[in-house]
Amino acid sequence: MYASTSSIDAALKPGETLRQCSDGLLNYDKSALDNFNKAASALNVMVNCVDNILGRPMDTRAEAVAYRSRQEKLLGEGKLMDAIQIDIEDVRSKYDVGIKQMPEYASTLNPNDFRK
Repeated sequence: MYASTSSIDAALKPGETLRQCSDGLLNYDKSALDNFNKAASALNVMVNCVDNILGRPMDTRAEAVAYRSRQEKLLGEGKLMDAIQIDIEDVRSKYDVGIKQMPEYASTLNPNDFRK
């Protein structure tokens, strides 16, 4: 007969085992919702991968939801600096090209046009 260490521990500590079981039952709805959200997120990632392969752009609402979800996950894990780094990269990706083009564009302007 084989008995695992965890089974033996559970039999030797019936009070703790009962508490763990009751906690599991009390938190079942939260665990189920968390598992559902993880599955939905994974499905969303797969759909986005297929869309990228097929050349279809991601819907901006879906993009925003994915971004927010990623940020919330990092913050929930206590990874504040990682969440901030994502914001920094997002801003850079949106504005770096414009920032690089600005001096070239500004050189075409007449400074006297801006005097009052």
